Amino acid sequence: MIVARARPLHPIKLTVFSTSQGIGYTRPHNGWARAGQSLYLEVGMKLTWDALIAPMEAETFERDCFARKPLHIGARDIPASGLETLDGWRRLLAGQVSRSQGARTVVDLDPSKSAPSKGLSPELAALLDAGGPLIVNGVETMNPVVGQLARAVAAGLGGRAVVNAYISPYRRDALDLHADDHDVVVLQLQGVKSWTLGSKIARGLAHSSLFVIDNASVSALARERDSFRSLDIHPGDLLYLPRGLAHRATARDSLSIHLSIGVFRSTGLDFTEFVLKRLIGEARTRDYLGHPHAAHDDTEISADLDYIADRLLEFARDEKLRREFQELRRRAAGIEQGET
Repeated sequence: MIVARARPLHPIKLTVFSTSQGIGYTRPHNGWARAGQSLYLEVGMKLTWDALIAPMEAETFERDCFARKPLHIGARDIPASGLETLDGWRRLLAGQVSRSQGARTVVDLDPSKSAPSKGLSPELAALLDAGGPLIVNGVETMNPVVGQLARAVAAGLGGRAVVNAYISPYRRDALDLHADDHDVVVLQLQGVKSWTLGSKIARGLAHSSLFVIDNASVSALARERDSFRSLDIHPGDLLYLPRGLAHRATARDSLSIHLSIGVFRSTGLDFTEFVLKRLIGEARTRDYLGHPHAAHDDTEISADLDYIADRLLEFARDEKLRREFQELRRRAAGIEQGET
């Protein structure tokens, strides 16, 4: 097994050489092999996280990379999804509706609106003719290969996965400098994308209804205090970005298409929200407290607060609820009962 290690917070670059391990074998394919050779996964074989990051082992990734530093894996050869070219996107987006998000155009894919015979809206047709910029959300819901890829990444990282696509013309950014509140695995489909990566991870970012981050402040702080490096990724490359790492992607020399697989592993806030929902379900929690005027006796209010605190602790320590929460986590990651 060949793993090139680097100092913390610098991407690890893996190049696959001849190996008999894993579910694939080395061979050039579709022009994706460059300095090394690509790991070829035969069409029809199940994509797995182990195969995607080979020769690195999943345990090594979890210990050394997850939530700690980016990982760049060169030349993965994944079964064609049909989305490597603009023609594939013209077919996928037929019948879909676009919306504006600032200066960008976004499509939230809706399988019920799929209508290949209807064709593209004039706006989407013009955007694709120009090579973007365009963001497409929910790609895993309408493309079987991307759906399988999302399930493999979800199981590997242990969280719910969604897939967005970024189609960018020459020298255009997919998004401005930012840090995500979830982990991201990028797969480059076409062209070369230049990534600007920070060297520090903003801790404490979390995707939760109980917690809202100020993205503008996080980005401004990164510009002021972080140091950056550049990294080019080519078709077939995978790039893992831990949450909280500032980054920006720019199409380098021509049209660029990449998939961004966002993975939402549960946090302590998710368990907190899970417990709170049970507490909210009790009628007494929703009863009025006594009048806040200082002249009123606080004894009754204290009793109500003590009840809430005690019930919250009871719910948090309830083994049945903890097992239910763990089962929900496994389902979100697509992990069957008994799998490790």
